[in-house]
Amino acid sequence: RIVDTRMNVVENTFNVLFLGSGVSTAVPNLTHILYCNNGSTSKDSEADLSYPKNCDVCMEAMNNNKSRNRRNNVSIAVIFDELKPIIHEGENVKKCQRVVVIDVGKTMREAFLTLLPRYGLKKIDSIILTHGHADAIFGLDDIRDLQICKTVKVEADRTLNTESSTNSNVTEIGFKILSEPMNIYLNHETKEVVDQCFSYLIAEPEFLDEKNRILKRRVALLNFHIIDSSSTFNVFGLPIRSFPVFHGGEYISLGFSIGKEAEFVYISDVKIIPKDTMEYLKSIGRIGTLVLDALNTTTGVWSHMGMEEALQVAEILNPKIVYFTGMSCSIGMHDEVEARLAKLGTTFECHLAYDGLLLEGFQGH
Repeated sequence: RIVDTRMNVVENTFNVLFLGSGVSTAVPNLTHILYCNNGSTSKDSEADLSYPKNCDVCMEAMNNNKSRNRRNNVSIAVIFDELKPIIHEGENVKKCQRVVVIDVGKTMREAFLTLLPRYGLKKIDSIILTHGHADAIFGLDDIRDLQICKTVKVEADRTLNTESSTNSNVTEIGFKILSEPMNIYLNHETKEVVDQCFSYLIAEPEFLDEKNRILKRRVALLNFHIIDSSSTFNVFGLPIRSFPVFHGGEYISLGFSIGKEAEFVYISDVKIIPKDTMEYLKSIGRIGTLVLDALNTTTGVWSHMGMEEALQVAEILNPKIVYFTGMSCSIGMHDEVEARLAKLGTTFECHLAYDGLLLEGFQGH
């Protein structure tokens, strides 16, 4: 359903829309649909012994388009109004709605098409990347689809005969980009991965007419901003503090504290929180809303926390509310897990995030 109304954002606040809450492979799992639930040809194979015969979570997610068990790659959109000073008709500020997305993974396109129209969101203004894995960066190519362009004819000089240097005007079809380049915020390590995976996106664009921003080939126009893993920066006036966590071994993924200090803390991909980061998180006061990685109900895997570990972290930090994200189907049925979390008796609320969850009214400053 497409909503042709602007999302309401109270002044000096921001909203958070979960575009994805699932593991890298997303939910439903391909094998659980194609192999397990359809039966197999070899009853004694190792694969038959390793996989469940049926995965109720994946089947429910497959058959129900509105299922909260259906999960894209982890990603959120932060929506807020930028106040721009102007002098116009007696007003001195203008509200400009901004949408900043954290991570654009393999399921970005599906998430955008499914969820942005539901809330009347028509554009993306900036992107922040947590790390360089496929589930965080592989949607970068599709950013060109978010940039408005039109095809135009351009007269270009071409040498027809190299020996006589005979020139002739040739009409070429180019792509005039009407949108501004997309700002991408990322650390140095992630930029190196982007350089390797998307050489055509980091190269200097090939223009037919640079002054009028007419490209020879339609690719995304991107502006990369390198940030330190521990740094404070702002995007359209919204303050953001990055901090490093370990996403398997000592591989760094970034977490973020967004808006007013301790208002909203987002840690999507983590196995271990380093000592310095934990000290920082404990120093900022009681966290209002904490989003934390929880792959499954137990102790996770080498690169991701499970819910047992995530709950231990939450006990230490004692936020007001914690939302778990990055779940695989092994987390269980969404509603059943929610019911169990409600009975834990913790000093904080516990919930599973889900695709399309909208949280509103966080303080921006």
